[in-house]
Amino acid sequence: HKRLQFEPMLEGGEIVRLRGLRHDFEPMEIKLPSIGVAVHKNAKDGPAGPLALDTIQINVDSIDPKDHHVTCIWRGMIKEPDDIESLHIAAREIVRAAPAEPTDEDKEEESKDE
Repeated sequence: HKRLQFEPMLEGGEIVRLRGLRHDFEPMEIKLPSIGVAVHKNAKDGPAGPLALDTIQINVDSIDPKDHHVTCIWRGMIKEPDDIESLHIAAREIVRAAPAEPTDEDKEEESKDE
């Protein structure tokens, strides 16, 4: 579904706001992990390629928030895959500036979604 696709792609650290999924009607906010992931080909310091945060699955069907979980899937392409002997996955924390306050246009768009 087009409204469930993000442009630009997610990078990590975004806040996902869910509405209409609980009996108390309060929106639920989940912060995605602030992690960047890369794959190194054939050695820890071998050629690296970034992986994109491609898919998130959010499970909030339990009443108990301790049972809620988020699954994140990073995907990427590797040049010359026939030459792969091993892959090394590396993750690092992403540090960002504080997000800007929502503009009037953002607030208007959000009210249309409700």
